[in-house]
Amino acid sequence: MEKSEKMISNASSECPLGLCDGSGVIFDSSGRNARPCDCIKILSKRNKLNFANVPEEFKELKVGEFETEIYAAEDNREAARSAKKWSIEYVKKFDIFSQDGKGLYFYSSEKGSGKTRLMISVGNALINMYGVSVRFITANDLLDNIRFSFNKSKEEGEKDTYEALMNDFKIIDVLMLDDVGAERPSDWVNEVFYSILNDRMTHKKVTLFTSNCDLESLPYNGRITDRIFKMALPVKMPEESVRRKIALTENEKYLKMIMEE
Repeated sequence: MEKSEKMISNASSECPLGLCDGSGVIFDSSGRNARPCDCIKILSKRNKLNFANVPEEFKELKVGEFETEIYAAEDNREAARSAKKWSIEYVKKFDIFSQDGKGLYFYSSEKGSGKTRLMISVGNALINMYGVSVRFITANDLLDNIRFSFNKSKEEGEKDTYEALMNDFKIIDVLMLDDVGAERPSDWVNEVFYSILNDRMTHKKVTLFTSNCDLESLPYNGRITDRIFKMALPVKMPEESVRRKIALTENEKYLKMIMEE
């Protein structure tokens, strides 16, 4: 067996293409000349998807597969079609939107209306198509993490942990901020969000939002809502919960699979 064939055989468990030894480099039969393996791109996307911190059930979501006909009322189906179209066009033209740091603001007063599913679908597409770094977090978790790091830094007399975490949220290419406006408002909450969002706006970093509030109803001061308005295009989602319907549809798919076997 030639040296290159041995490498392919031994690399199948490490290289997703089975072409290299996991190093991302392919040598010719002489062992002297090398070229990059295409697995580098695949592994880079895989790492970015893992880094995105997307809940397991949402990791395979695609914008084109977002269900619009699952909503009962026609006006809600129309809202879903419009939101899906906006999302598809946004992904297609991301290079243009990202130049100005423009994101999307998915909103609906109804919980379980598909806001998070569609936002994460967009985030997944941006990783796969453009290779950008994306991070998903709920607004409450973001505040809890920052509060914990602030208290820890205060106890230990060091600011490194707190400042590093704040900086992480400020510099990530695309921040997916879920369920904004659900947290209890306070001066501290306003200051944290202002610091993060102002920095992201200034440096034209893209932020995707979901909320149960329209922009005018967010429980923040005007400095923050003005920045969100500047940073993201509002996308109206259906006023109907389909969370249970989606779960039933998924269950039916697996039951059918079991019955067929």
